[in-house]
Amino acid sequence: MLSLIVLTGLQGIREQLPQPPLVHADPHSLGDEECERLGVRRLPSSLDAALAELERDEIVRSFLAPELLGAFVSMKRKELELVADLEPHDACARYAEMY
Repeated sequence: MLSLIVLTGLQGIREQLPQPPLVHADPHSLGDEECERLGVRRLPSSLDAALAELERDEIVRSFLAPELLGAFVSMKRKELELVADLEPHDACARYAEMY
């Protein structure tokens, strides 16, 4: 998925979007008001939330064939299902075994 990050950056360059402001602090340490003032948007905090964001993002979706996006999201949702009943440490161990 690194390629999607690169493609999204290139799309921003093509569209001459303004560069977001530099943040000279750990974004996690910022309060909601400061995040809003700086234009910082928190990243999804779970795979499920990240998949939902992916499915909503028209630009990123445009980089992938619908079949590829559907297969990727389905695979990741299946992974979530398979580890749903595991403790976080055990889920990480299962991923380590597979990858």
